[in-house]
Amino acid sequence: MIAVPMALLLSSLWVLGGRRSEDAKILGRLRESPRTRIDDLAAQKIARLTGEVRSAGERLRAPLSGRSCVYYKVMVEELRERSGWRALFCEQKAVDFLLDDGTGRARVRSAAMRTAAIVEREPGSGDPKLEAFLQERGIARKVWGYRRDLRCREYLFASGDRVTVLGAVSWEQDPDPPSAGKGYRDAAKRAVLSALPEGSLLASDRSDVLQDP
Repeated sequence: MIAVPMALLLSSLWVLGGRRSEDAKILGRLRESPRTRIDDLAAQKIARLTGEVRSAGERLRAPLSGRSCVYYKVMVEELRERSGWRALFCEQKAVDFLLDDGTGRARVRSAAMRTAAIVEREPGSGDPKLEAFLQERGIARKVWGYRRDLRCREYLFASGDRVTVLGAVSWEQDPDPPSAGKGYRDAAKRAVLSALPEGSLLASDRSDVLQDP
């Protein structure tokens, strides 16, 4: 039985420039870290793994697309006349998931995960799921009689998506060990990636960083 993973829910105010800067920092840190195969992890304390997402049991439902996923983030932004797009609201939720790189599987602990992800969905005004999302979160289309120019973007990681993750390495008993293998597999151990010493786990599904060596 796979342990039920921890869920993270974050709602906060963001500014668009800060979001871009945050993405650049995450991508820069990922590019600085060479990729490691899961079957070569034995002696490493920090590693960057790249592989396909697999469910570890619990799944989420992305609010705009309705897709089953292990992570989603929804950003609501408003177009301002002088400053351009500024973020009003961010909701992020994640559950633990497995990463399979063909040489083994590792569990990714999603608590404290920071991402630089690609936009999966950007529904237009009038989309029923978008309008329901805004209403449920108390985000008004009109303020003082003026209709605000809003956009809403959804980012997610789903089973089968290819992602790269940088985190601290630990080990746990594998509840579903492969029938054969070597090294850590012989002891029925599974690698776990969790937050780095500075406090975050970093992840991205962007093709430019996935192709890095």
